[in-house]
Amino acid sequence: MKRSSQARSSPARAQRARQIENTGGVLFSRLLQQTAVLALAVFGLLFGLISGYSLNVETPRLVLTALVLVIVFSALYSSKRRGLLLLLIFLAGDFWAWIHAGDLLQGLLLLLEQGLNALKLNLPEAMQSALKAADATQTVALATTALQLVLFLATMLAGFFIIWQPSVFGLSLATLPLLLPLPF
Repeated sequence: MKRSSQARSSPARAQRARQIENTGGVLFSRLLQQTAVLALAVFGLLFGLISGYSLNVETPRLVLTALVLVIVFSALYSSKRRGLLLLLIFLAGDFWAWIHAGDLLQGLLLLLEQGLNALKLNLPEAMQSALKAADATQTVALATTALQLVLFLATMLAGFFIIWQPSVFGLSLATLPLLLPLPF
């Protein structure tokens, strides 16, 4: 008799365990852990790029950008309407990039130049001719804006591979390609 009552209670125990797993506290704890991992990935990428390539950028502005992006993408990927929200955020980012395309191009070229200088290399002639002369303040602002775009894309991809579809391989692909050629 006892075996039949234990057999009946086993599915009940499994159902109770699933109910406990889906409570607000457990879900909040999981989201907090995923947000912490996302923050570590994004800030690790940011400071790895800044220190590894000796980039001349506005670090406080980039830290604030990274913090906002981590919070936004963590909330976005944990929501029920994440597909629609992701599309809206991505379209807003595309629109912003389209409006600032000239500045972003110059900023990306300046970032490439700074990164290649750290590796004792030069920009190709075609890129060098597209690079416009700018004063030091403008150079820092353009490079910071371009690095904000890189952070946007990296945070979007890292958030996808941490929160929505967890994958270590995907997270590595989202962050490592920019850090691999670092001069040690």
